[in-house]
Amino acid sequence: RVSRPGGYNCGWNRIVGLTPSKLAMITASQRSAQPSDWRRDYREAITDPAQLLRELGLEHLAAQLPPGDAGFPMRVPRAFVQRMRRGDAADPLLRQVLPLDEETRLVPGFTLDAVGDLASRDARGLLHKYEGRALLIATGSCAVHCRYCFRRHFPYGEETAAANGWRDAIAWLRQAEDIDE
Repeated sequence: RVSRPGGYNCGWNRIVGLTPSKLAMITASQRSAQPSDWRRDYREAITDPAQLLRELGLEHLAAQLPPGDAGFPMRVPRAFVQRMRRGDAADPLLRQVLPLDEETRLVPGFTLDAVGDLASRDARGLLHKYEGRALLIATGSCAVHCRYCFRRHFPYGEETAAANGWRDAIAWLRQAEDIDE
């Protein structure tokens, strides 16, 4: 569907009973005074688990961190950290991003490619798993590295279409008559 100016999809607005004037009031009250610069936020994100624990007053837990990055680097924007509860090792937002030893344990019957992305590549930077749909991977960057990410082992560095792969991906999409999304 095409969205109205302002980015609000007309269909769900009707379903939940929000008029454009109500949406304008909601979004105006939620805007921050200073717009965020995503490049700065990305650059200033915390990437060291020990630093994250220090900022949350949990430095005593640093000895329990796995060596290295447990196979997946940590990245947590400071705005996300500000929503965590200081001194609470069980905070769900902290648990979402803090590397743990359990992550490195291999479990029989489970695979690193939990959602089958590697078998679904049809061109560089293009995944085709579902009928009528394709996913063009434009970047390998993510603002928050969630520890439970199903795609943590996907080779984004080699599979990003933007890395000189647009032509192959676009050519594949042109010949795929069943793709409409």
